[in-house]
Amino acid sequence: MLPEVEQIGQALKNDSQAKQDKLRQLTALKIVQLYEELYPLSIARPSGFSLVSKVTHSNITAMVSERDVSEFTPYDLVCFNKLLEIQSYEQNEQELKWWSATDGRNSLFTTLIRLTVAVPPSSRARIQERILKFTETSLIFKKELLASPIASLVRSCNKINEKQVYTLMDSSLGYATKTPYKYLDMSHQEFGDVSPFIVALFEQYIFNRSKSVLEWLQVLSRELLIIGEPEDGLVKMWNKFIPEENIKEISLVHVKHNEDSFADFIMGKTVKELRKDKSLSQRVVFTSTDFAALWYFMKTANITSSENEVFADLASKAAQYMAYNVPSNKSLEAYIFKRPFWGSLSLSMEDLSSGLSVDTAFSSELLNEIYSSVYDVIDDTKRSQLQDTEYVKFISDCFHNSSDMAIASQEFLCKFSWILSSKAVLSLMDENVGKGVLKHLFELAIHRRLSLSVGSLIRVLESSELELPVLKIAMSYGLIQLDEQNLKKVVGTIIRSKFNIPLLKVLIDNQNNKQTLTEIILADKSQFLGTASSISIAAAISGSFNVEKVREEVGDDLSSFILEVVQYIYAFLESLENSEEHWQECLQVLSCGLQLGIADATESFDLVVRVIKKNSSSLAFNCQFVTFLQEAVKVDNLVPRAIPWIQGILLVVTKRFAELTKQNQSFDELIDSLIKLLSSLNSGLWSQISGRILDTQLEVILQHSQWILNELYLEYVCSIICCAKHSEIDASKFLQIFINNEANILTTNLGSASIRSYSGLIIFLLYFKNSKQAARFLQNNLICYYSGSLRPEDILLKQVLQDIEAKVNLSWVNDVARWDVAEELSESDLSLVTEEPLIKNSKDSLSVTISKNTINNTIRGGAVSDIETPAALSKIIQKQKVQTSDFLKEIKSFFTTKEIRLNGPSSYDPQFIAMVTLCHSELISLSTNENGDDVPVFNVRNIIETGILEILVQNIGNSAVSESVTRIIGGIAKSDAGFETYKDKVIFKVYLNIILNTIIKKVEIPNLVWNLYGALIPILRNPGHFMYDRAYRFVLSNPSLRAHDIPMYHGITKSQAIEGAVAGENYYKEISWLLEALTSGICSEDLRLIGNQGVLEWALDISNSPYTPPKTFSEILKFIYKIQSLDMGNDLLITKFGALGYIEQKQSDTKRWKNNVASAQFELNYKQLLLRFGTSQATKRTKEWTGGDNYVKRLCNGA
Repeated sequence: MLPEVEQIGQALKNDSQAKQDKLRQLTALKIVQLYEELYPLSIARPSGFSLVSKVTHSNITAMVSERDVSEFTPYDLVCFNKLLEIQSYEQNEQELKWWSATDGRNSLFTTLIRLTVAVPPSSRARIQERILKFTETSLIFKKELLASPIASLVRSCNKINEKQVYTLMDSSLGYATKTPYKYLDMSHQEFGDVSPFIVALFEQYIFNRSKSVLEWLQVLSRELLIIGEPEDGLVKMWNKFIPEENIKEISLVHVKHNEDSFADFIMGKTVKELRKDKSLSQRVVFTSTDFAALWYFMKTANITSSENEVFADLASKAAQYMAYNVPSNKSLEAYIFKRPFWGSLSLSMEDLSSGLSVDTAFSSELLNEIYSSVYDVIDDTKRSQLQDTEYVKFISDCFHNSSDMAIASQEFLCKFSWILSSKAVLSLMDENVGKGVLKHLFELAIHRRLSLSVGSLIRVLESSELELPVLKIAMSYGLIQLDEQNLKKVVGTIIRSKFNIPLLKVLIDNQNNKQTLTEIILADKSQFLGTASSISIAAAISGSFNVEKVREEVGDDLSSFILEVVQYIYAFLESLENSEEHWQECLQVLSCGLQLGIADATESFDLVVRVIKKNSSSLAFNCQFVTFLQEAVKVDNLVPRAIPWIQGILLVVTKRFAELTKQNQSFDELIDSLIKLLSSLNSGLWSQISGRILDTQLEVILQHSQWILNELYLEYVCSIICCAKHSEIDASKFLQIFINNEANILTTNLGSASIRSYSGLIIFLLYFKNSKQAARFLQNNLICYYSGSLRPEDILLKQVLQDIEAKVNLSWVNDVARWDVAEELSESDLSLVTEEPLIKNSKDSLSVTISKNTINNTIRGGAVSDIETPAALSKIIQKQKVQTSDFLKEIKSFFTTKEIRLNGPSSYDPQFIAMVTLCHSELISLSTNENGDDVPVFNVRNIIETGILEILVQNIGNSAVSESVTRIIGGIAKSDAGFETYKDKVIFKVYLNIILNTIIKKVEIPNLVWNLYGALIPILRNPGHFMYDRAYRFVLSNPSLRAHDIPMYHGITKSQAIEGAVAGENYYKEISWLLEALTSGICSEDLRLIGNQGVLEWALDISNSPYTPPKTFSEILKFIYKIQSLDMGNDLLITKFGALGYIEQKQSDTKRWKNNVASAQFELNYKQLLLRFGTSQATKRTKEWTGGDNYVKRLCNGA
């Protein structure tokens, strides 16, 4: 039991009076300090604290009055420090009379100043904080200063440490503290609000004249100036109280000092001297005084863009200091937005009106960058808090008065808009601001996802050209709500503005009823028909329709309008001055006319060719012309005439690939259009286009280090290869070029999943275009690209390797000289090093290294459903004809198949794991039996401990590997020699025989059951596992598995706590384990099983318990998330288990929680689940059930 506080206080009093036993006294002081921490002032304190307070005050007073600080021993310093710490917990500092000096001794205030000067700089901060706490309730110092005035006093005394200075300080302190209003009024009326204590110092100088005091006042004035005391006030004090010095300004010349702080380094230097000083970049701003000195230099120096490196370096140091200190220092944050801080660096309203100079723009931008660095991540709540500060008010006023500014000034002003609150942005958009500002604010509002009025949109459309993506984002996020009446206004404004007509496409794309919008557009077609605007409008409308369904989607009125525009284009393009204007829009409308069958193909083609020949061949090198050719070649008699143009485009494309190192967006759009054009030519491509052109292009791309790392260009290569007949392409040459390219992404395990997939497809296509190239050297080259995973490129490579193996009649496994299993790496290790490739070729022999990390990923991923090879790939293998466009669509679908691990951690193909088990020297070996026959002996320990057995058990239900896996498990069970030295052989023999017994019964067991049963393996091999006893009993009590019985489910869910009961020690651990196993193991075929067994009801019940830990609750949400990803999973959750109602309830619960990280995370999880509900409703019944996505939208808005 702790002793009473009064007893400790009495012991402290006795020890202090006796002045003996120093260790005992220090111990008493430490105990008192701990008691003070235990009883903060905010709670009722025991009465004994009054005695402690009195003893502390008397001891501090005695130490200060009885001896000089210079006489303090180390022991005295420690005691004094402890006493001050204890006193800091008290509220009655005034009882100490810290300002009062006794006969021959300094006041406590001055003593602490002297003590601060005496200790090393690293120890000064705590003492200065204590002094500042004394002065907090007094009026002797200004509050609005950039750094502590105490620090200025300490720094000046550190430079001139004389007794007369401390005498002056004591006398001034007494006057300033006893009659503060006298000096406050004097300061306000005469000296520009200098701190009253400073006024008292100068006033008392007349009674303390000496050379050292005068020098000290000069140094102090310099220190005060840089922290924000007004220079004119300081100068007036000098001239009133010490007129003989005739001070005109406060000098910043260097004074002899004994420390090298950043403040001392920069004070008095010129910009030229700083530029020459190489140590500037290494110096760091540590203290508030350093920062004040830095900022004073920036305010007073003549900032010019010619010295940009120096000032950029200084601004960076200022930003770093502010970013670290502002969040925790409210007074500093308040000060940096006041005009004395930023006024001299900022632009002015006059600058914006008359035109900014280069130097003013530079300094203003530096200031803006400093602020934006400090508030690098700022939300609208913080912006709203800053709106009433002087700086933000000034910026806001500049925006209010932007209507008369030049465009250049408006553009510059827009750089400062990040600090405006969303409310301010919307308010400014309703005012008469400049056109450039209005457009920028509109874009800023959309970036912040603010709801906008139709009036704002119309004002922007009337005043400036709006970028297409900006309106697209606004419409896709529903930021602008357009009813039919408002839609008419917006459409009318767009058409009148002419330069914004392309925006019509965005409106059409985002309208549920395209027909209604096109009717609105065409209602006033008489106003624009027969003008260039009609071309832009027709292009915008036609670009919004699906090319493949254009005839179904376009009505008669629209078809008639496009025909009229096509006829106008015929005349429009014949005019020399119009031929290049609206060129791409004309091509788009003509292409649409050809798609609808209302434009004459021959006439259109002749016209387009005439315009190109009459003007420039460059008109042919854009995506719209390629699209036009795609429609033209559908007419047989135009194919021969189109081929030369296609060849010309291909030549230019090859030239760009060969000569440039970077391509632009328009080139990528051209390539995308070429993929469609060449795919439409299909098998006729290589026979009609010069083979030399296509050969050269493929060679240039496939041997380039950059282009083979671009998804679009690889898809383009695939389209060209796919169009070729076996006799038309030198597949062997291109395959060698590609696989020998050192930049090939398949040489590593890193890189974009889609690029890897297309790289695998190129190898697949090139090989099967000439499978006669199968040879051992090709097998040895390709095997090093194979990772044994379920990623698309590995599935494609596996097909190639299997075909080569069949043709050369020799497996690559025969060349393996070494088999290894790599140790598991932590996430931090993986971030530093990359995993070894699966297969490496060295000196004509192979080494295979199985990754433990990938094995673990495979186990976590659960069983793999059978992966069907797309029919298009089968046709390629069987040398059958394929339609290139259909082939590419089917392949893209294959790449995104759920069973294929396109994204996320890599996992092994179960077929590969089965093969490894039968070949890996550390997993299997041959032994001779009594009859002299070779028999396989499995290394049971390694098979279990590497996790391979768990993968095999998980995939027993996978028909692609079921037979081989069953044989392997049977072989392991019969491998008595392999079990001999294994400590857990009994339980695992039983475990394996239960599997075999289940298979013999020929009962179809769901994948989920095999997954859960496989998950018992790591438990059974670890007797220390919290579930070992339960798993052990389960294995021994079940001679075979049942299709309707989920392993461990009933044992865990029925064993303990029902609502309100006391859960066992491992209850929630077991639940988390079960949920994790269910999440990783479930697939679409298991939905019926979990429905029949009540798994989801159980999980939702657990989540509603107030005792459920956050980790378990998170596992439940992951389980729901996984079910959503399964076929019909969303429908099951909504219709049978009321998932939407469940989430609605959880959302309302979350709003009542404390605002912490966990609740914010769960709220985000609910939104993710809701969005998945909204995007993947499979059946009509479910859509009717939820009113389309209306219910989900309501919940999302509620979240």
